[in-house]
Amino acid sequence: MNATIKSIAFLLLFYLSIPGVRAQNQQINHEFGEVRQLVDEVKFKQRSSNLPEDVQGSPYLSKEFIRGEVHLKSKSKYKDVPLRYNIYNDDIEFEKDGQVFALGSKIHIDQVVIGLDTFVYLTYLERETVKQRYFKSLVRGKASLLIKMNTIFKEKKASTGILLEQPAQFDRQQDVLFIKVDNKLAIRIPGKKKLSAIFEDKQELMAAFIKAEKLSTRNQLDLVKLVNYYNSL
Repeated sequence: MNATIKSIAFLLLFYLSIPGVRAQNQQINHEFGEVRQLVDEVKFKQRSSNLPEDVQGSPYLSKEFIRGEVHLKSKSKYKDVPLRYNIYNDDIEFEKDGQVFALGSKIHIDQVVIGLDTFVYLTYLERETVKQRYFKSLVRGKASLLIKMNTIFKEKKASTGILLEQPAQFDRQQDVLFIKVDNKLAIRIPGKKKLSAIFEDKQELMAAFIKAEKLSTRNQLDLVKLVNYYNSL
């Protein structure tokens, strides 16, 4: 366990020594088993489990909790944890007795598996700004193909007399495909003319493959095929 994780564990143990908090955490550990070790390695934060009844849409990829796995960069692995992805908050959440908690210390998470979906927390470049968030992983290797999900919240709008009242709502935006090569930042998939330049060490081979296979940057299956080809070289 590295120094950062040890520091997190020390702070968490201090927090859990408080009466009531300690009892609550014991209940969580008793039900989830391996979550006990998980919360010793990463911080967690409580979230509200209820949304206002008049809000439409959902901040979640799936509102239901699905049994999954949490893999840490420390090589620790936790199975059978009820998880869901909150797209709006960009949090991986778990539940106990109607209370929702979000995994913290995201930089220490290698990947999270929720059902058939795998999520990774990465640094990426968007509009010349460096950011961090979870991505759904489509292909992982020397080159990784990723999906960035986004949900926005629209405030309630009162009736104008002409337009009807519009309720508050979570609005799921179109997914965006990103690619990460080696240790570089993940970037948005560029246009077809610039696509091969991403693969600097195999640019000519990749350009020829894109042309021969008539691949499109708008077709997810084509991009999976492209990244898998590069990883096979």
